Order: sequence, then structure tokens, then C-alpha cells
Amino acid sequence: MKNLKWICLLVGVMAVGVVSPALSHHSHAMLTPKYREYFVQDVKAAAEGRIWGAGSFCLPGGFFPSLGAEEFIVTPEKVWTLAAGNGENYIRWIYTDGSEHTPTEREFVKWHGESIGFWNRDALIVHTNQIRGWKGGLSEFSDKLETVERYRRVGDRIEGEITLYDPDVLLQPVTASDKRYDQYRKKENR
Repeated sequence: MKNLKWICLLVGVMAVGVVSPALSHHSHAMLTPKYREYFVQDVKAAAEGRIWGAGSFCLPGGFFPSLGAEEFIVTPEKVWTLAAGNGENYIRWIYTDGSEHTPTEREFVKWHGESIGFWNRDALIVHTNQIRGWKGGLSEFSDKLETVERYRRVGDRIEGEITLYDPDVLLQPVTASDKRYDQYRKKENR
């Protein structure tokens, strides 16, 4: 998650300076009581050196590592994002051909969720649902997590913004942005 470390904000746990200082100091207050207790236990475990995540069990990194896109491949029907980290490569498909999400009766959770998007002038807007929830290791969310992302090229960088919706974990939606989402590679760096 080299480029989008802000996503650790997932449950308001590790706001890395992209959220207002007032919000980051009270991040646990954004959590439902159940997840607030999980947060307290996870912080205690981390202080004792017992921090872990999906990778600790040889499971895929899940949705959030796939957000660390280093490259975007854009076609009229689909956008692929490519990311790498922690010894894994991530390819994400964002359908922009007008497809809708899988009908509710056929939905199932997936490690990277199901993403559809559309273009609003120069901005790519992405909605993702059906994300496999995760409990443990300071970044917890339920199978009800849905996200709305917005990506836009500004000069030599890509600006990203994400809003997280998870009624089981968050008392209200949480939005984070990364204006430093660079590494939009210049030719001389290739």
C-alpha cells in the first residue's frame, strides 16, 4: 500500500496526516461500540508486539492493498489498476462499460470486491461492494463495507479520494484523500 497509506484510516485507526487533526485524535469515536472495543484490544495487542493481518495467515491482502495503484490502464470498457506490495502484485478490474453490480441474489463477497465505474469529465468515479470483511490487526471492516472512490490526473500525479461506508463498523461514512498520490511515472524515470 505504498501509494495510498491513508487507507489505513479504514476504521479511523491510523490516520496518517490526511484527515483533519481533530478527526485523527478522536478516530476511535467514529467506530460503533462493538468495533471501538475491538480497536482498544487491537491497540493493546500492537503495543505488545502482537500485530497481524491477512498475510500472517497466507491469505490475500484483500481490498485495501489493491488500492495502491501504481499504474492505470484505461480502455473504453474497463480500467485496470496495477499495484504491488509485500511480495504480492494486485490487478484490479473496474468496469466502465455501463455494467451494473451483480444482482443482489447472486452477490458474494470477494477479496477485492466488485468495482464498477464511470467517467465524470476527467474524473474516474468507482463504486465497490461485495468486499470480504476482515477482523484483526488494526484494520477491521465487515462484509457490508462499500466504497466510492474518485481519481483524477492533475499534472504529473493522480489525486485520489475514497469514502468508506460500513454500518457495522463506522458511525458515519469516512472520507480520506491523498493529494500526494504521485508516482505517475515520468518518461525519464522508466
